[in-house]
Amino acid sequence: MLPFLLVFAVVFGILIQMNIFGKNRGINVIIALVIGFLAVRSPFFTQFYSEIFPRLGVGIVILLSILILPIA
Repeated sequence: MLPFLLVFAVVFGILIQMNIFGKNRGINVIIALVIGFLAVRSPFFTQFYSEIFPRLGVGIVILLSILILPIA
């Protein structure tokens, strides 16, 4: 569910910023939904996120500990 929401939000934001379809947000929502569903169904996408999210979590923990360590 979360990878779908991530893809949807990124695609929707890009479509809104590019303003291809004008003020019509309905078309942007439909395109973002379709791309989100297609991306989640792709085996490459699911494998990529299963590899990147645990490593990203460890990286964020290390970064936060480095930022907090000089304060204490």
